[in-house]
Amino acid sequence: MIEQPQPGDDRPPGDDLTWAESFVIPDDISSLEADVEAWRREQAENRRKARRRRLEGLFPHRARQFGVTAPMLIVTLLVVGGLGAAMIFLGPRGAGPEPQVAKPLATPTVPDGTLGGLVPASTLTSRGGDVISLRALRPAVLTLIPNGCACAQAISHINAVVYPYGIQQYVIAPTLLTLTAMNREDLSANGLVDGGVLRRVYGGEDHKPTIVVIGANGVVRAIEIGANPETALNEDLDAALSGPLLSPSSA
Repeated sequence: MIEQPQPGDDRPPGDDLTWAESFVIPDDISSLEADVEAWRREQAENRRKARRRRLEGLFPHRARQFGVTAPMLIVTLLVVGGLGAAMIFLGPRGAGPEPQVAKPLATPTVPDGTLGGLVPASTLTSRGGDVISLRALRPAVLTLIPNGCACAQAISHINAVVYPYGIQQYVIAPTLLTLTAMNREDLSANGLVDGGVLRRVYGGEDHKPTIVVIGANGVVRAIEIGANPETALNEDLDAALSGPLLSPSSA
């Protein structure tokens, strides 16, 4: 029985055998490699389109209409801003002002211990018992406190004033007990003991510190008797670095 052609089949009757004979199966499958690779690319492209359609479904209509550039830009700005804040708060701090260094001792003609003369060649004792030369502490601000001095606010004020200059403040007390009591209130200052020698040399007022500004060359550049938390030291510190000598004054 001869199969009748189906509607739309323009092959002449009896041509089935001829068509089947024209279909050739290759002996080597490698000849189909190009076709297989094209099929794989087509499948991969279909998968990418499917993923893109699923992703677009997560965004509102306006994002699908105008693209996802705006949301991505907002997220990027937030991430960059967060990283910047973290660098500010967690990053390394500034090194602060450059510390002033000692220069060779001057040879003034005025007596030691006076304004314009060298700081006295005396020694002090640290809280740990080490003996320190006073002239080795240059440049410096010496804050001489008496027994029973409520000087914590004045010491904190002086610390804040001298810091930008790169000069160190040294709190000098007559006894270790006085120094220990003061350091419970202000631990930021370097504490030394001198038995009250420098207070006798430079004078002082009850319950108030005396401030002596020492230049980098060991010269006494300024003396402030009866200092308080409002005492201005900027001119004195300028003089300690490069300016002219100042006269003794009372705050």
